[in-house]
Amino acid sequence: MDDLVHIPAHANRGIHPTRTSARTEVLGSSPSPVMFWLLVLLASATFAPCVIVPVLREYRAVKLLEKVETGAIERMRTDVGRQRAHLDALRKDPLVVARVAQRDLAYTRRNETTVFVGVGSPVEKVSAPAVLGKVELPTVVATVLGWLPFSDRSDIYADPATRGTLMALSGALLVAAFLLYPPRRRLGA
Repeated sequence: MDDLVHIPAHANRGIHPTRTSARTEVLGSSPSPVMFWLLVLLASATFAPCVIVPVLREYRAVKLLEKVETGAIERMRTDVGRQRAHLDALRKDPLVVARVAQRDLAYTRRNETTVFVGVGSPVEKVSAPAVLGKVELPTVVATVLGWLPFSDRSDIYADPATRGTLMALSGALLVAAFLLYPPRRRLGA
């Protein structure tokens, strides 16, 4: 520190230089609030995507799961409707009861010949889920993300390995801002 700050012996009588006065002599000015806020802004610009991107990905995953589940519910409703129609037909139509008895219970009438054909079990027709479109974000969020530069490279902020590093770097920027450019204390306020 003696190499950086040269304080004449007569100027140091009874007065101990503070960290701020030593920095003022070395740098030639007081700490700049602009530099403080610039470091805080840089730290925030690094930290915010590390928090926002994983939340947005989780939101998209939940919305996609919601679409899949909605499709499954619709298929189940269709199946319930078909089963109800079949139940109503069994209650009201004797021909349907006769067909079910012959097909499912192997019932035969007298003087009737039954020929079994090896078809196997009936294959249930399961419709493939509809092609799921891209999950749309709320309009305000989509507009803000369109302005931000990180939206194209969001994998960096969501990857756990780089995410921790970026969050540590943003913390280090905040610490540097407060150590190098501490906010001034207002006297007499």
